[in-house]
Amino acid sequence: MRNGRISDFNLICDARDKSNDNLDHRMMARFRAALNQSELREIKLSGWWFTWSNEQSHPTLARLDRAYCDIDWDARFCSAFLQPLANVMSDHYPLTLTYEQPECRTLPFHFMAFWPLMEGFHDVVARAWHAPCPALDALATS
Repeated sequence: MRNGRISDFNLICDARDKSNDNLDHRMMARFRAALNQSELREIKLSGWWFTWSNEQSHPTLARLDRAYCDIDWDARFCSAFLQPLANVMSDHYPLTLTYEQPECRTLPFHFMAFWPLMEGFHDVVARAWHAPCPALDALATS
């Protein structure tokens, strides 16, 4: 979705994207190369793997329907994913893009053993140690 554009390729990237061995390896390689050159990332699909069926008695299944985004979009909406919907009138499974707001969580503090060896480390610690701490001041007055 670079610059807000959406395209429908109907191509597969990998042999596992199709349920049989009737593959065009050259086209798959060209498609992968185009995605890599464009620096596009795939938005993950939850649910099932295949998104298309030829609807025969011994069906060929393929993962044709995907969504790609650029690096900036992926950074902004890193928890976005695709969900397949019920398929009633088409050989393709419609997909809906879902976005869950990531929970804000505090990462635990990890002391790195090399920090004291860095120039200025002791000065930074001393300034921080002696700086006023409004949170502690509030606790002391309550």
